[in-house]
Amino acid sequence: MNNSIVFETFENSYEIYSSYIPFVSFLTQEQKNKAESYIFNEGKLFFKTILKIEKPVQIVPYIKTIAWQDFHKVDMEYFYNILFFDLGERNSNGKLVNQLKWGVTFDEEITPIQVAYLYPSFSGDRQEARLSYFDRRDGRPYFSYRPYRPYLEYRKYGYISMNGEPVFYYLYFTLQEILDALKN
Repeated sequence: MNNSIVFETFENSYEIYSSYIPFVSFLTQEQKNKAESYIFNEGKLFFKTILKIEKPVQIVPYIKTIAWQDFHKVDMEYFYNILFFDLGERNSNGKLVNQLKWGVTFDEEITPIQVAYLYPSFSGDRQEARLSYFDRRDGRPYFSYRPYRPYLEYRKYGYISMNGEPVFYYLYFTLQEILDALKN
């Protein structure tokens, strides 16, 4: 370890595409597996229960994701190799089959969409709407050690689209929820 007081730089042969993503590291393989399991499970729940997408959605490795500042700096080859390389498959009507992908981000700026919960008693009147941004679905974590915010927030997300059709989703995670997953 060098003389750093707070942060380290990541110096390895991995090809990281963005200088705007923090690199997260864990002390043990068990912690890494637990954090990744949490993220994979959250992704699966997000697509299945919130977006109602039943088909599998492929995750793009975190080190290959980019931030919005990178869009004009990254070669077009990146988009073909990472996002669009498998868009050649066509259905029986000759239309391209959308191979959805997703990635993790800690950058709230690229995830402007927030899912909200409307109470069952909601009649449809906009003025009556009381939005809740906490995820109280059955089976979701409840943190008794966090009395100020015992439920997780609904997942924030953003996407990249092609001809108005999403091809890549960014799912927003906080370091706090990763830490919470390690504590459970």
